[in-house]
Amino acid sequence: MNPYNYLFYRIYSFALRLKVSDSEITASIAVSVLFFYNVLFIMKLIKFKFINSKNDAIIFGLALIAINFLYFLRKKRFLKIKEKYEKESMLQKIIGSLIVIIYLIASSILPFAID
Repeated sequence: MNPYNYLFYRIYSFALRLKVSDSEITASIAVSVLFFYNVLFIMKLIKFKFINSKNDAIIFGLALIAINFLYFLRKKRFLKIKEKYEKESMLQKIIGSLIVIIYLIASSILPFAID
């Protein structure tokens, strides 16, 4: 299992259930934001700083979004990912959902918890 694809799938399937238009774009942006937060957290943890201004943050964030758009949307890879993971058993869905929820919460809180 590819954790990056699985995270995308879980967010994408949640967006589909909410009837969000362009769910694949929404999920791609969400994965980009989470990855951005993870990079911020790691940078703070090791006291390394390559984002020195808001402009740097915007450029880095837009680059992540562009890379994820290419990865998930090009050649409709998101449909292949959906096809692969929608065959999960109920137990796999529950465990996977719990892991993703914990990851979402941790990724959203940790970058701002460390100073």
